[in-house]
Amino acid sequence: MSAVTLEKAILPPEQIKALRRRIMWRIMPFSMLCYFMAQLDRANISYAALQMKDELQFSDAVYGLGAGIFYIGYFLLEIPGAMIAERYSARLWILRIMTTWGLISAAMCFVQTPGQFYTLRFLLGLAEAGFFPAMMVVLRRWFVEQDRAKAIAIFMGALTVASILGSPLSAWMLTLDWLGWSGWRWMFVLQGLPSVLVGILCIWLLPDHPSQVRWLSSLEADYLKKATQTTTPLSHVGWKETFALLADSRIALLSLTYFFMQNSVTGYNTWMPLLIKQLGELSPTQAALWAIVPPTLGFASKLAAGWSSDRFEERYWHTTGLLLAGTSFICLSAWLVVAGYPLGALAMLFLGATGCLGAPPCFWAYATHSGAGIAIAVSIGTINMIGSLGSAVGPYAFGYLKEHFGEPFYSLILLGAMQLGAAASLAWIEHSNQKKIGTQT
Repeated sequence: MSAVTLEKAILPPEQIKALRRRIMWRIMPFSMLCYFMAQLDRANISYAALQMKDELQFSDAVYGLGAGIFYIGYFLLEIPGAMIAERYSARLWILRIMTTWGLISAAMCFVQTPGQFYTLRFLLGLAEAGFFPAMMVVLRRWFVEQDRAKAIAIFMGALTVASILGSPLSAWMLTLDWLGWSGWRWMFVLQGLPSVLVGILCIWLLPDHPSQVRWLSSLEADYLKKATQTTTPLSHVGWKETFALLADSRIALLSLTYFFMQNSVTGYNTWMPLLIKQLGELSPTQAALWAIVPPTLGFASKLAAGWSSDRFEERYWHTTGLLLAGTSFICLSAWLVVAGYPLGALAMLFLGATGCLGAPPCFWAYATHSGAGIAIAVSIGTINMIGSLGSAVGPYAFGYLKEHFGEPFYSLILLGAMQLGAAASLAWIEHSNQKKIGTQT
């Protein structure tokens, strides 16, 4: 049954519009808060590096490896976490994730050696694994197809809000000197422990299903269940079917696309404060404050692209266009570094955020448009799992190239090339889809 037919069969259009608005206000704010805390605890390493690298005498390669090793742990438990979220309870799984990652993030304040740094970052990745697919399960159960790109864009906007608010907050925390501890140590404590409290609040504020809340009538809950149930329940999907996803060409190409995207996005986010400090010749506090600019531009790009994608019911060109724009700006930034215009390079790097940070919501709307008979959580978990390898590679590769060549030219070219690779992989998927449609007709 089509979405339009379903709406007419169950609820009048006016009531459906009111229901969709109510869901947005009821579900989205707390979902964003959860993702806000995730990004705050994940990204604070980039601000801590402004002091930590010098105090602990970590090289660029050591810092890049520690920043990236988080995603190795994330990779190992991503699919099992996704399956647990859909088979049992996304809400309770998110509660577990947030409480453990909050405690581990706070424990980063005790780091003294590279080994300790690597260990805690790896454990943090294990703790957070499954968070994103679990949140996608929640959004998939609550938002109909017409609202999905917009909902994902708003949800992922929490990443940007965390960066916007996290920049001045982290800048202030870097100035702390309580009990003889440096500011970066207090940053991990003060940004990690609140995640534990937010995780506990999931019990009351993040319902798994429409049937669990009192602010929906039984008719509204039944409508949402039917309107959002477009994939096979996970109870019908076993480990055999899960491993078969790795041989599914569409899932494989989506995973490759996200691998390239995350390589660029994570490398960009991890090194941005240090690049601002270097290119702008700024102090750590000044660099942390200027780091508010890229996420602000990325946030505007996310929202504009998400609204446009829903309005025109188009996913592919919105994603590809943003990836190509990000490639152009970042490669131009690399050229300006070599040409001797560091401030111009920094400006182009800022503009690169519109593509680099703006593309993921449209990508996920594209990737989750059809579950192809496979449980959506496992599909998302597979794509996100492979993407996490890109997140592990990006920060380390950037640091390795920067350490061996001095200037960040080759590192920036790598970021641009990864976005170009994502656009090419997505084009391959779209070409295959169009070819399949032509064959069927």
